[in-house]
Amino acid sequence: MMAPSLGISIGISLLYMGVLGSPKGYSIPEGVDIQSECRDRYLWVHVGSSGNAPKFEAVDAVGVHPIDEKNASRCGYTISTFKMDGYTTLRASYFSCHIDNQNDEVFTFQFNIIVMDAKDQQSRYPLSQTCSLLLPWSQREVICEEDYMEVTVGRDVPCTTSEGTSKEAWRAAHSVAQNIANSAWQVMFLKNEDEMATMPITEAHRLGYELSATPKRVLFRSPYRQTHSEIIMVDGVAVEVIHGTVFFSQKMMVVMIDISVACTINPGYFDGVRLLWETPRIMTPLVHSGFGFESKQINMGVESQLLDAGTARARGYTLEVKGLMVQMGVPFGAEGGYRKSLVTNNIYREMYVACLFYEHVFSHVYTDGSTVETRHRLLRVVDTPLLCRHPFTVDVDALPPYYKHTFNVYLGNIPHDVALMGVKLNEKQFSVSDAAEHGYTISKIVHANGTHAYTIRVPFDDKAVHRTYLGEGLFQYSMDMNYTLSIMPQEEAYYHLASVMEQLSDACKDLI
Repeated sequence: MMAPSLGISIGISLLYMGVLGSPKGYSIPEGVDIQSECRDRYLWVHVGSSGNAPKFEAVDAVGVHPIDEKNASRCGYTISTFKMDGYTTLRASYFSCHIDNQNDEVFTFQFNIIVMDAKDQQSRYPLSQTCSLLLPWSQREVICEEDYMEVTVGRDVPCTTSEGTSKEAWRAAHSVAQNIANSAWQVMFLKNEDEMATMPITEAHRLGYELSATPKRVLFRSPYRQTHSEIIMVDGVAVEVIHGTVFFSQKMMVVMIDISVACTINPGYFDGVRLLWETPRIMTPLVHSGFGFESKQINMGVESQLLDAGTARARGYTLEVKGLMVQMGVPFGAEGGYRKSLVTNNIYREMYVACLFYEHVFSHVYTDGSTVETRHRLLRVVDTPLLCRHPFTVDVDALPPYYKHTFNVYLGNIPHDVALMGVKLNEKQFSVSDAAEHGYTISKIVHANGTHAYTIRVPFDDKAVHRTYLGEGLFQYSMDMNYTLSIMPQEEAYYHLASVMEQLSDACKDLI
């Protein structure tokens, strides 16, 4: 077994990227932003709308096909749940339904994007885009999307038993295929070692699977938690597996093509500093037993795109092999993820979410020296719980010597997307912009950890300050404060109450 080259590889150049223009006769409604990119294995469409979430329709020579939750996972569409930036993202596989596929190298998509304008009027915007294959296909490619599992296999890839299937089960499957194979394609599912189901392709389609031949490959796609899937543990991680084989008779022999898929279903977690996600280094259900194994590349990225090593390091990302596991880490707030904040019960809360992307390229090495390369990719949306960010106040001048006769109050731990809008001193209310007119100085202080703070200076002789003579030359100065803070740009307000007090002796008699 050869050691993998552990790194974070550069993504493939994009064929097209940009904000779409308006085709003749159409205009993008105000408040709607539509972008698209051809990426190495799918078309990416990004739609921002001030109204309800957009809807999508696929268009082909037969007609118009709405893309909804029911058919998206079967047809190779993902309407991502990862919407922290206010956009809705559609990812369409190069082998999705209703696509014009030219020799598995050029893929033409046609969609209608349905959006609502500011007046809740529905508009359809047509998108037609052609993508060329820039990263050559591996002999076997497995993708674990948010809503489906997909495998494509070159037609010349040999079918052998994997480490997740016993030799006895494999022999039984081979015997069944030999006995019933004909020119029509059939599929066989093997579950729990002894549960075998064989059916024609039409029956597989009826059960929600997509199984078809492209010019050079065989495609199998399945939603999660289908009847013929099973959950197994691989090095302590839950993995959903479908053991499948396509077979048919051709020229006096039985042709069998392994279409097995395996996807981890474990969630990521937050350790208080970083988002972390782990996956087995060797995905045994995809590794054929009795042959050599060569790990070639282990890569990571975000939002379905691999990152180069320099970019990953600059963002603080980590990718580590720890024994049998590979661990990916993203620091809280790092570029590539999204922060979401809100106010509940007058408390600022925020979460951070990232769509992590993992790739492992490995090969089986056969006794004759030939190899079969597998490219295994997984996506996982990982987020933190809602985290509370409590502001605090400190009277900077409350320590001796008491000679400034001024409150200098520090308001700290203010998140990056929050602004101080106004202050109420006892019963005196004013906005930050008007502070100077009232004789107050408010300053903003930016900290390296991404938070900021404010200071406000209020003289003891100001009318907003309560003065009390305590006797024997001792005076008490106090002030109740109510800060109005607001999450920007949505202007969601919350409030922080504080009180400050100082006691001064004879030195302050002249302030009575």
